[in-house]
Amino acid sequence: MIRVQTKHPIYVRLRNALTQRAAVRAATINGLWLLTDKGIRLVGGLFVGMWVARYMAPNNFGLFNTLVAINGLAVTIGFLGIETSLVRYFIKYPNHEFLILGTAVQLRLMASGVAALAVCAIPFFVQFPSLSRWTWFVIAGTLPINSFSIIRQWFESRVASKYVVMAELAAFLISTLLKIIGVVFHFRVGWFVGVVVMEALFGLIAYGTMYLRQRTPIPWRFSGRLALVLLRQSWPLFLGAFAVIVYMKIDQVMVLSLAGSHAAGIYAAAARVSELTYFLPLIVFSSIFPAMTTLRKTNFNGYISKLQMLLSAMTLSAYAGGLLLTLCASFVISVLYGPEYADAAIILSVHIWALIWICQGLIGHIYILNEKLTRYALIKDAISAGINILLNLILIPRCGGLGAAIATFIAYSFAAFWGNALFPPLRPLFRLQLDSLRLKGLYTKLKELPANER
Repeated sequence: MIRVQTKHPIYVRLRNALTQRAAVRAATINGLWLLTDKGIRLVGGLFVGMWVARYMAPNNFGLFNTLVAINGLAVTIGFLGIETSLVRYFIKYPNHEFLILGTAVQLRLMASGVAALAVCAIPFFVQFPSLSRWTWFVIAGTLPINSFSIIRQWFESRVASKYVVMAELAAFLISTLLKIIGVVFHFRVGWFVGVVVMEALFGLIAYGTMYLRQRTPIPWRFSGRLALVLLRQSWPLFLGAFAVIVYMKIDQVMVLSLAGSHAAGIYAAAARVSELTYFLPLIVFSSIFPAMTTLRKTNFNGYISKLQMLLSAMTLSAYAGGLLLTLCASFVISVLYGPEYADAAIILSVHIWALIWICQGLIGHIYILNEKLTRYALIKDAISAGINILLNLILIPRCGGLGAAIATFIAYSFAAFWGNALFPPLRPLFRLQLDSLRLKGLYTKLKELPANER
């Protein structure tokens, strides 16, 4: 008779507890590394960006930000939206990482090639007198380099964000140093654009070095079957990401083309201050999403209640931030950018209110992801991109950068709020958001507190 030896229940419980504790510890450390990266970039980017803006003056600063926006659009095309799928495949098939890496890189190289050709064609249709054509070739030439940044997803799949942060911080510090050199030695706009787009190369060198230290260099291979699977799974994500980058960045491009580089510089100064406030809802979304997903599985009513309160709390913070920056817009612009950018104050006082829809959109995305309704988010983002372009065409010639700020506010509101009313599966979220605009959950929570806690 064969006796099967079973592990004692106490041993099993202890092993599971230690395993869960190790997973929580790894996730916490991972999050701290990411938070450190965001904090350093926020502070460093603010002060160096302010210095660069003062040095360039509105005309050149508008041109610089427009080129950076165009680069962002081109990079999005080259990425193909396959990042999420890659992380999942790296985790699920760890023994086939060389096949996954090779396939993803070749797909991205092809997409980046198309984007690079489009960038090279721009100066033949739109004239930028103060800009050398070599600047466009530098932007185009760095796009294929970004294809190899999928090493980042490999590190993410191993919950090793510290390597990602170390690589990207090294690249950020190098590019920051080069920007400071450009200001000190009075370099032209092309230098600063080159530094921004070359930051990807600096990061790739760091990624590659860390990767090769941990893995035996085995040739990456291409799989046509895997390529088709990746493209089939990622095309909605790609279209959604492209629509988002269009309605978030196209305003900068359109202000320059319709109102001139000076107006584009004024608008860029206001938009940069406003976009700094997006840091808070991004952190809240990243921190709360796993817990909300778990609560959704165990207590749906509690999940909806928490979502309502979270929407209201973030809306309250947006109200406070919007009111504060509206009242202090002139002071903030004067301190950060100087008197040359004084006209940015009125634009900031309008643009900052888009923070309401950023908060509504990010927290609402928790519901969309948990209910598997991302196809509707794709449609909303596409419509919002169209709304933004149409309103920019109408408002920028009449109001300049202020018109772009108004268009941004309206387009964001559709993507995050009004668009949810169009689709029956999203209407429960729309009702939650509608209640959150009057802070319903927070008022109810306050009523429930004992008198001695109020």
